[in-house]
Amino acid sequence: KTTEVYDAMPFSVEVQKINPQYYEQNIGFKILNTEEYQLILSKNGEDIVKTGFFDKLFLDSDLKLIISNNMITKDREAELSQIDYLFQVHNIPNLVYKFQSALSVENPEMTNIIQLQLEDVIQERAQSFLDTLNAVYIENSVKRRLEINSNTLKYIEKQMEEVTNVLTNI
Repeated sequence: KTTEVYDAMPFSVEVQKINPQYYEQNIGFKILNTEEYQLILSKNGEDIVKTGFFDKLFLDSDLKLIISNNMITKDREAELSQIDYLFQVHNIPNLVYKFQSALSVENPEMTNIIQLQLEDVIQERAQSFLDTLNAVYIENSVKRRLEINSNTLKYIEKQMEEVTNVLTNI
């Protein structure tokens, strides 16, 4: 049985570079022990097994990544090494399209409110996305307001300078 999860994984993957042929493909992952893991990649119909070390840079011609050990301890090593994990690296434009397709935006009548709803099989991921979107929106709004205030201040200072010049020349 395969179950999609969003967080609480015993490892995390930071992709720094990847061969584009691996985008949207399942990459097999096996915990060997608290120090090592295996990646199982399918290339041209063949499975290729590569071994790496947790918390160290994994680098080859197709991948540059760091896989971190989040909670693999000696007492859980045997249990976790029995699980066959899969993960995917997403192409950013595809991921943006996926989120845009799942996002609905409404502006209820007679309000200044924007209502966002995101459909996702994992509620935590949808919540995290919407929280991040909200934080970015607020940050951009504050930046715009500060910019407007700054421009307004510059305008007022210029006007005051002109009025001062006119009054001193009377």
